[in-house]
Amino acid sequence: MTAAAVILFMAASCSYRVERNPFFDEKSAPARPCVLLSDTTLLVVRDYFPGIGRVDGLTCNDYTVVPLSPDSMDTVLVVAGPASRNISTVRVTTGEESGVIVLKREYVKSQTVPEVTVVGTDMGGREFTVKVDNTPASYLVLWQNTLLGHKYLSYRKSGVFTVHVPSNAAEMGRSYIRIYSHNAAGAGSGIVVPVQDGRVVLSEETELS
Repeated sequence: MTAAAVILFMAASCSYRVERNPFFDEKSAPARPCVLLSDTTLLVVRDYFPGIGRVDGLTCNDYTVVPLSPDSMDTVLVVAGPASRNISTVRVTTGEESGVIVLKREYVKSQTVPEVTVVGTDMGGREFTVKVDNTPASYLVLWQNTLLGHKYLSYRKSGVFTVHVPSNAAEMGRSYIRIYSHNAAGAGSGIVVPVQDGRVVLSEETELS
């Protein structure tokens, strides 16, 4: 590999690097979703991140978060509103780190909710392509407990997009990318894709419950 090629490879890898959150992404397993069975749900942060220290903040863009104590954010009520999405996140902050807990509203099963599948890989497994049936739909894509922004997703056409694996994943043996979907009919299917040394392992891909 020439020097120019090495520089281009390093630049491409660094461009997909996420901000490092050792507690949430390296020490903690991917947190299971908080399932909302009604408009108000109790959320205890330590149920999702048992080893967390002080919880400094919980924020959510389209649900209301109500602390049960004026001195602590460890336990809150999550309250849905008219505009609350079927899939959302609560951002948890401790010190200078933050991670997310997925919020998932449960509805009666519908044939028109999104269905997510992986249809291939590229760049030696450093990215993979996802197909979603029953579009239009919206998605949340997480690596470990970090929500991936738009720069990690390349949209090809309606219902088809590519996920770029964060370069941080190459520094860990095993990590996971999770994709959650929803549309107006409700929360759809999701998948978890294992990543080994920065490359996806599709043979172990499973569906999220």
